[in-house]
Amino acid sequence: MRKIIISAIVYAAFASQAVAADLRVDETTHLLTPAPAYTWTGFYIGVNGGFGGDEFRYPVSVSNAATTFGYGQGRLTSSGFLGGGQVGYNFQIPGYYILGLEADFSGASITGAVGANGAIGDTPFSLSAGSTLDYFGTVRGRLGFAFRDRLIGYVTGGFAYGGLNSWANGSAAGLGSFGVSKSNFAEGWTVGGGVEYAITNNWTLKTEYLYADLGSATLFNAPIFATGVNASLRVKTSDNLVRFGINYKFGLPEALVVAKY
Repeated sequence: MRKIIISAIVYAAFASQAVAADLRVDETTHLLTPAPAYTWTGFYIGVNGGFGGDEFRYPVSVSNAATTFGYGQGRLTSSGFLGGGQVGYNFQIPGYYILGLEADFSGASITGAVGANGAIGDTPFSLSAGSTLDYFGTVRGRLGFAFRDRLIGYVTGGFAYGGLNSWANGSAAGLGSFGVSKSNFAEGWTVGGGVEYAITNNWTLKTEYLYADLGSATLFNAPIFATGVNASLRVKTSDNLVRFGINYKFGLPEALVVAKY
């Protein structure tokens, strides 16, 4: 009997080891190949559209060789739409920071007009003026921070320029009237920020705000009427811009995640 019990125990031990061996799983055959971390490094090209406006300011003075008869500044609220494209390059420093350079150009229709009344001595006069920003562009640096692999926030700033078309018309009682129009290449600076999200490895969406100061340009500086009186009129341009865009980043296509069983 004792031999039978011992034999049964030995058999059970070998049988359990065999079953365990049959159930052992080679885990190396069930590894899921992870997708590589997203990188913002690379060239990109895209399109954008939005709206903007702030004000045009018109400093004006009226004088002769000896006396300034009057001066002041008219203001108007400007508004309109713009749309165009951009091209740029990002470099992601190992970690969370992204350095970039971007240039963009947009057609625009940001317009406004202003009117003013005054007097030259005892002679009343009236003046009206208006401006349209016909195109707008920038060359900017970008500094971004990756909150997640595919979502960044960034600040941006640099050079800004635009095409400005302005006009002015005036009249004075008993002295006649005048009119002038002029196109100027306006230039200045811009600063702002935005967020950008990568919907795939190659396509990204962005929302951006920019404040642009395009400086001051002379619209008119010449004698008016037939009195030897000189009028000087300048235009100063600033804009707040909100734009939405989509970019295509050049690089490898969307990575495939492969499971091996």
